[in-house]
Amino acid sequence: MTINPDSAIATPLAIQGFVERLEDWQTHLQQQEIKRRLRLGDLDSPDRQLLKDLRLLQIESDLATTETVGEVIKAIKLWLKSAPVLHLTFSTQADRHSQTAIIDWLHQQINPSVLVEFTVDGSIAAGFVVRTKNHLYNFTANEALWRSRRKLGELVQHV
Repeated sequence: MTINPDSAIATPLAIQGFVERLEDWQTHLQQQEIKRRLRLGDLDSPDRQLLKDLRLLQIESDLATTETVGEVIKAIKLWLKSAPVLHLTFSTQADRHSQTAIIDWLHQQINPSVLVEFTVDGSIAAGFVVRTKNHLYNFTANEALWRSRRKLGELVQHV
């Protein structure tokens, strides 16, 4: 099962929340099945947000039985363990429009299944930091000043 998240649900936290809601739906289905066997009620259908998030992940499933929900949960958890994750750190919280634009660009240019985690670090003067599983890229003004500290010292001596 190929999972390509939409920018609206492309953070590890959002995916984890979706899995928790799927697990709640699976429990609800199990309870409804018991009620149906005892002729105490009919089966419910999943809520619209659950189906919307399923479409945002481009997963084809109807979530009608506990088995299909279990398969989807298993596939998402397996994918979540291996999905590429980028951690972007800014000096202030990026607005939703900027986050969506960044995620869309990453999905188009880097990997359609990349997950992005946005964090804030007030010590960053300007710029941002990108962290992957095994790399750190520092594009901040702090880092630029630190790299050019010798040149700055020479410049100040001539003033």
